[in-house]
Amino acid sequence: MMDPVIGLDVAKGESQGQAFVDKGQPYGKSFQFRHTAEGLEEFLSLLKEIEEHTDRRPVVVLEATEHYHAPVVHYLEELEPYKRRSMKWLNLRNLTR
Repeated sequence: MMDPVIGLDVAKGESQGQAFVDKGQPYGKSFQFRHTAEGLEEFLSLLKEIEEHTDRRPVVVLEATEHYHAPVVHYLEELEPYKRRSMKWLNLRNLTR
């Protein structure tokens, strides 16, 4: 069994995503949220909901696109369970060279 995963497609001012609780097993429908205080709180509610459902903290996967990802990453870094020390950063550009 894998950890739950939330994949985000980050754009200017908003993100779209899909959560999976196991391989090939989506959790609910795809979703979107704005990069505002209210939108980020909605995203946090989804993170907590998935953690309660699976008893495991979801992994958030996103591409660092320009600077559009910054509001989401900064928000997650401020939350105790998602501080940078528990996050893994992967620069895909470095892998493709």
